[in-house]
Amino acid sequence: MKKQHFLIATFLYAVAVLYLVSTAPISPHEAKYFYTSHDIVAKFMHWGDSIIANLFGLRMFFVVFGFISILFFYEFSRRYFPKREDAYLATFIFMLLPGIVTGSALANVAIIVLPLVLLFVLLYEKDHFILLPFIMLALFFIHEASIIFFIALLLYGIIHKDKKLSIFSAAFLFAFIYLTKGIEIGGRPSGHFVEIFGLYAAVFSPLVFFYFFYTMYRIFL
Repeated sequence: MKKQHFLIATFLYAVAVLYLVSTAPISPHEAKYFYTSHDIVAKFMHWGDSIIANLFGLRMFFVVFGFISILFFYEFSRRYFPKREDAYLATFIFMLLPGIVTGSALANVAIIVLPLVLLFVLLYEKDHFILLPFIMLALFFIHEASIIFFIALLLYGIIHKDKKLSIFSAAFLFAFIYLTKGIEIGGRPSGHFVEIFGLYAAVFSPLVFFYFFYTMYRIFL
């Protein structure tokens, strides 16, 4: 994908997202965050509403987080694709994922977590370890599902014999367990494979989702 085409696509994407942010009615989840919650999503919504008292104000910070995620993904792509055109194409596909579009246009915690995770990976690959514990600390307080991220980091650190990463990820993981912030396990066994499969297919785009399984099949089989 050529640079000029990517810039045009990015401009049109920004216009479409801003239009969606300004015109889409507030969702039940956003209303619940705004009126009853006191977490970080609600705080960003109230801060935005105090600056611009309309729908755009409620979601303005999440739009910023969405574009920061795209910027980090582009930097991430540049490290893996030798040709800049391939990085443009990968970033363009990333922008069009339904999960990124809706995450940028609606107030939600996922679009806050995503740029932090991407920044963590970028800094880790550049050996800027001194900043990583602060990102892990931010994720620790932002969302309970970060326990999965810490488990993944712990396993990665053990496999690749990274002592620093293993120690910090284990520390945050045990802190989650000690503070009972982890995932609740209980109730009756039930299967949700079909629902989860459909959800991820929708969030990541069906074509990209099935292409992922195809690439895994070609790599491992």
